[in-house]
Amino acid sequence: MGGSPRIPTFRDYVRARLPTLAVPCARAASHVYECTGEVRQVTKETPYILGTPLPTYEGGQAKQITFVVTQNCNMACRYCYITHKNQRSRMSFEVARRAVDLFLSQNYPQPSVVWDFIGGEPLLEIELVDEICDYIKVESYRRRHKWHDRYMFMFSTNGILYDDPRVQRFITKNHPRLSIGITIDGTERKHNLNRVYPDGRGSYRDVVRNVRLWLQQFPSAHTKVTFASQDLPYLKESIIHLWELGLRHIPANVVFEDVWQEGDDLVLEQQLRELADYVIENRLWNEVNCTFFGESLGFPNTEESLKSNWCGAGLMVAVDHQGLLYPCIRFMDYSLNRRRGYVLGDIEQGIDPDKLRPFVALSLVTQSPQECIDCEVASGCAWCQGWNYDSADTPTIYQRATYICRMHKARVRANEYYWARLGARTAIQRKNVGQRRRHLYILAAGDAVTHCGYRNPNRDATPISPEILQQGLEFARRHFYRPVLLHSVSGPRLDLPEGFCALHIVSSRSPHPAQGDIVVHDNEVGPAGPCDTAILLVSRASLHRLNEMVQGVLAKARRVNVMLEDVGGFGEEDLKRYEEQLRLIAEHLLALFRGGERKEVSVLTDRLDLTRPEDCEAGAHSLTLAPNGKLYICPAFYYRDPSSAVGDPWQGVDPALVETCHRRKAPLCLDCGAYHCRRCLFDGEVRTLQRNVPSRMQCVVSHTELKVTAWLSRELSALGVPQRSEIVVDALDPLETLPTFRRIASSA
Repeated sequence: MGGSPRIPTFRDYVRARLPTLAVPCARAASHVYECTGEVRQVTKETPYILGTPLPTYEGGQAKQITFVVTQNCNMACRYCYITHKNQRSRMSFEVARRAVDLFLSQNYPQPSVVWDFIGGEPLLEIELVDEICDYIKVESYRRRHKWHDRYMFMFSTNGILYDDPRVQRFITKNHPRLSIGITIDGTERKHNLNRVYPDGRGSYRDVVRNVRLWLQQFPSAHTKVTFASQDLPYLKESIIHLWELGLRHIPANVVFEDVWQEGDDLVLEQQLRELADYVIENRLWNEVNCTFFGESLGFPNTEESLKSNWCGAGLMVAVDHQGLLYPCIRFMDYSLNRRRGYVLGDIEQGIDPDKLRPFVALSLVTQSPQECIDCEVASGCAWCQGWNYDSADTPTIYQRATYICRMHKARVRANEYYWARLGARTAIQRKNVGQRRRHLYILAAGDAVTHCGYRNPNRDATPISPEILQQGLEFARRHFYRPVLLHSVSGPRLDLPEGFCALHIVSSRSPHPAQGDIVVHDNEVGPAGPCDTAILLVSRASLHRLNEMVQGVLAKARRVNVMLEDVGGFGEEDLKRYEEQLRLIAEHLLALFRGGERKEVSVLTDRLDLTRPEDCEAGAHSLTLAPNGKLYICPAFYYRDPSSAVGDPWQGVDPALVETCHRRKAPLCLDCGAYHCRRCLFDGEVRTLQRNVPSRMQCVVSHTELKVTAWLSRELSALGVPQRSEIVVDALDPLETLPTFRRIASSA
């Protein structure tokens, strides 16, 4: 999808100067932090392969053109999406020639092309394919076409005919420009469950006998493995078997169709966890690959992903034996069960631009239910546009099928287990973890460190019980919350069982903070050593020292999250003093910037990079597990009133109660431009009696911060640092901009 070029931001400059550090994609407002311990450390001695994207020709930028040379097949695979195979529909060379002429006459923007041949079984028509390929080479050279030396021929085959002399002559003739994938589904019993001949016989042995020759000719070849309900119990052994056959890269997926039974997700998760154990115990992560795992799997949607489409239908083109053109083969009659073929044009007239328009406009948002748009683990969840079309309630391509939802979530849980175990045993740490929105704060002891604008009055260092901790971790795993441990101020550090990964927040008075810990400084600089991210708790009594304290912490940290205590209780003198101190901090940041240092202070620099609000999201996207085994909106609610629990790890939370915590239920916050504002629900409930309505001083403090940020933005712009937009402060209290307020004020 096109769009305006991305404008560099303040955080981009930070990244440019500090390439080895992970930049917090979190703000003090959202209580999400990322630190140096989250950076994936991979050296030449420990290369990393498992879960990395498979290489594609020219980075996937080539135009893909598919010829369905036959709808016949020498097999009858039980899970095949091509449900109407037949021996009649065979492409003639004349149709293929006219199709090639059409494609070479178009002004496609792609600098290269993949000519893809498929069936049925394409090797049944290898002589026709050979003739088509010869014509492509000669004609593209004769036309001096840009693709004449930038092309690949691609095949997906069942492998039965691979050693046929005609096939081998074709391979020898075209090898440098050839990519062939043979489908092997795993072990013999797994493969033969689905990949059978028309008489029901399994095809495993006939396929595997050609694997050695195939890998000799294509050492980097990979096989695509598909799993359905009945063969899930053989997943682990099948992936291992394929690795042992010499196939290092295994693209694998579950079917999109409505085939899943109750409990299948549990089977998938268990099989993947066992596969993860096998990889780690045998130290195979730098030798083999499988797409069931991945660093970018299981995060919320980004602004970019919401605008994009997973499937490439419409960007590619497929041609059938009649010369009709389709978005891809899944839109052809022979693979549809409820709909007619979706024809875009033909080889005489080309593609009708109006019929292509719906595919160009497709995005995740326009075809997905709200549940998918808001999904906490959306990334990596795939769909097939053709299957969407065939299974939709009406003949639309704008209705996404979600039959794999439970299976995707099972895959995400197993993937997180893998990364947690790998990180515990090696220096390889998963990156991008800070993208996760949901957080479960776990009070590791009665005197758990204060990390926000509340105060923990408890001085009892008794740790949370192992049973309650395990229940909380299981709740986090099931519901995709990232554990955040608030460690004891005076007691020992709490370690997690292997297989769980968490953020750790410790006091600056802790004797030995670990690398990657978030360090809390309580109204002091504190003795803690260098860290990436620090939290500075500031009381009203110490406001006059804010600049001094921030500079002291910045000397040891790259980022400081400023947390003000009792914001709602500020007076006008407190506000004035706060603004004066913020001005001094902004001047210090500017001086550091001029000297080549890029540092961040949450209340001033976050707004420079934000394009939408990011608050603490307590209740809506974060919960707190207290030592009593109950769940709370945030620690402040627990410390004020332990009876205010909203649920427990086994029963979960009341959706109606949590709904009141969402920003969409905060009328004063919906259109507010102070995107960095903490929007403290606890302060709102105490001072306005409604947790979704902030107190006046909470709004005024946030907009005071915004005023100073606007000044900093202008100064950075003068130094040549591009700014996303001009920061405008219309009023210190957004209530004053509402018509109702104006009417009440005027009548008073």
